Amino acid sequence: MIPEDFLEDKIDNERSYRQLLVSIKASQGILSLLVGICDDINFRESLIKRYEGELEKWNIRPYRLRLARGEPSLRSAIANQVEKDEYLQQRGRSVLTVVGAEDLSFLTRNSERSEQDKFFGYLQWTREGLRAFPFPIVLWITNDIFGKINRRAPDFWSWRKGVFRFEAVKVSLVSVSGSIAVIGEDVSKDSSLSNSNHNDFLLSLEDLQGLIEQTRSRNGDKDPKLAGLYSRIAQVYEARLDRGESEDYRKERELAIGYLYQASELQKEIGLKFDLVASLNRLGWIFAVQGRLKDAIEVHHESLAIAQEIGDRQGEGTSYHSLGITYYSIGEYQQGIQFLQQSLEISREIGDRKGEATSYRGLGNAYNSLGEYQQGIQFLQQSLEISQEIGDRQGEATSYRNLGIADNFLGKYQQAIQLLQQSLEISREIGDRQAEASSLNNLGRAYNALGEYQQAIQLLQQSLEISREMGYRQAESHSYGNLGRAYNALGEYQQARHLYQQFLEISREIGDRQAEAYAWFNLGNTLAKINRESEAIAAYQNARELYQSMGLDGDVQNCDNAIQEIEKSLVNTSDTPTVVNPP
Repeated sequence: MIPEDFLEDKIDNERSYRQLLVSIKASQGILSLLVGICDDINFRESLIKRYEGELEKWNIRPYRLRLARGEPSLRSAIANQVEKDEYLQQRGRSVLTVVGAEDLSFLTRNSERSEQDKFFGYLQWTREGLRAFPFPIVLWITNDIFGKINRRAPDFWSWRKGVFRFEAVKVSLVSVSGSIAVIGEDVSKDSSLSNSNHNDFLLSLEDLQGLIEQTRSRNGDKDPKLAGLYSRIAQVYEARLDRGESEDYRKERELAIGYLYQASELQKEIGLKFDLVASLNRLGWIFAVQGRLKDAIEVHHESLAIAQEIGDRQGEGTSYHSLGITYYSIGEYQQGIQFLQQSLEISREIGDRKGEATSYRGLGNAYNSLGEYQQGIQFLQQSLEISQEIGDRQGEATSYRNLGIADNFLGKYQQAIQLLQQSLEISREIGDRQAEASSLNNLGRAYNALGEYQQAIQLLQQSLEISREMGYRQAESHSYGNLGRAYNALGEYQQARHLYQQFLEISREIGDRQAEAYAWFNLGNTLAKINRESEAIAAYQNARELYQSMGLDGDVQNCDNAIQEIEKSLVNTSDTPTVVNPP
């Protein structure tokens, strides 16, 4: 039975966070079992990073523990950490955060107990063993596990000192722009995935694959539940890519695409059109991130037609928004603006304030790309106001960042720096490491423009370190690109060449074709400066081929101009008479 204090229609995340923080501070020197409940792993991560950062200011040292697969004992996880840490042995001021419960398998194999069964068993029978650890312990679980824990481990549950529930309200943000000026621009992903229990998303990849095989063997390949399971497993891979947890970026992205394709094909065959709209929009989003912009446009047009046919206004708005972002990414700004306006109208019609703010941001960036900065900034200001009004801190940070980028283009570098600093502060406050890397990257660009190259390099190195640490390969590649620009401006062409090659290598590895084209172009510029003309022409030609495949005609022309300049200089050099020095 769910306690009465959780029967609320709206969860106040900030209030829960503050109560959790106070409980941790008040529990120093004593055993205090605190339970955090959150289904969204990204949001949970941001909460943990936020309180870890705040507690360090109070000289409370944070520790992060993960339950072991196979033998998921809470007591063992804590004991192992204490055994190897002298500070904990001396009972220093600290907090132990324990995660990993959602990764435990509920499936039984070879008559053995499942990992979840073992977890609950350990909780129930090791309560007394926890007395040896006089620390606040924050155990993070999902709603599914919360619903079982007070039945399966009542002895442990009776010892809890506090339960803190959080509900994520954010939309995933990614980049679909090949410009290294914008990392973290927002494209809304439709998360309405039915025909599968929502808790399926909280299962491990192993469990989901097991459920798929069980469903196939029992009910055949056309069971509607399979479409939901395919969609869920794709979402797990997408989340791993977003969080930088993938072991092989390209492979896991292709797996996400493959499962979404299977989901969409089955949804088409059995007529699950609402779910099909969501799957196609997600598929288009991944294509856009890959730089497969024509494929993205084709998929989003398909999702738009189906959404209109069935009257799915939310799905229609998402399709319009994604089309708008993708069209302005290939330089078709008026078409992009038209679609974003339609997305905005639908968001207003259905009362989707977050969607409204997102549409304003898209419009602002499109107008900025046209050079109509006053109109663009006006839209970005509207986006900022709505984000502040609804308490969307991530949207607020993104709006500040995009306003800073606009001021960069206008040459208002000091104002840009102030806005980007605000974006940076919010990103750090909410624990959004990818947004933090993006803000640092764009701050580096602003200082580059001011000619303060050492300051730029320092900021870009911070962006690079975060991106490496978190496994954000796309952000890492962009940091290399902007560092290349800084060293190129300093005349350190060999260092710039090395950085551009790293930019190129990662862009090719992750399949980001726009970034790859940009890397080839800038590598060509640097090669031309060190008189490696033939290599420079080859680099420009590679960039041209990519830009042409994406329909970016303006960039194709830039490549042609660069090649012509080198060829002209070579002709002029060959026409110069050879001077023979006297013996």
